[in-house]
Amino acid sequence: MGETPRDWRDERIAELEQLLHEALQRIAELERMLDLNSQNSSKPPSTDNERARKRRPRRKPSGRAPGGQPGHQGHCRELLPEEQVDQIQQHIPPSCRECGQELSAQDATGRPTRHQVFELVPKLVECTEHQIVSCRCPACGETTRSVLPAEIAHSGWGPRLVSLNNTLSIICRDSRRILPP
Repeated sequence: MGETPRDWRDERIAELEQLLHEALQRIAELERMLDLNSQNSSKPPSTDNERARKRRPRRKPSGRAPGGQPGHQGHCRELLPEEQVDQIQQHIPPSCRECGQELSAQDATGRPTRHQVFELVPKLVECTEHQIVSCRCPACGETTRSVLPAEIAHSGWGPRLVSLNNTLSIICRDSRRILPP
């Protein structure tokens, strides 16, 4: 015996009710996602929509100027002692700002203000040539040739360059065969 039109309609209604229930759940989830902003989620403030930006409380001005306040202890890098500095360059004013008289290092007063700049050296790799010398004994006439020290005899690369190459090959995922000139 076949289905009656009433059974078919009941099944179709149940199917449509299920679809409606799923659609309402999806709409509720999408509306919840629309309400997410930087204040109630991990989203950055730049992704907030206009509505969320308007709801964001504005900070009241404090009346103080921006930046460090008078009496605030500043933070700066400690200066190296002069003994540890590689070079010292003195900058002497060429002339007096008042009268224009020429000035020299003998005119300096007090201790100079110090400012240190750190820089990489232009030549990162140093090449050392090891020369193996042969000597003839003046007593017996035998020629004796020197030998390389054991720590350098096995490779053309020093220990620091090998370490740098190994580190960079891991970090940069580069071939170990490509070494600097």
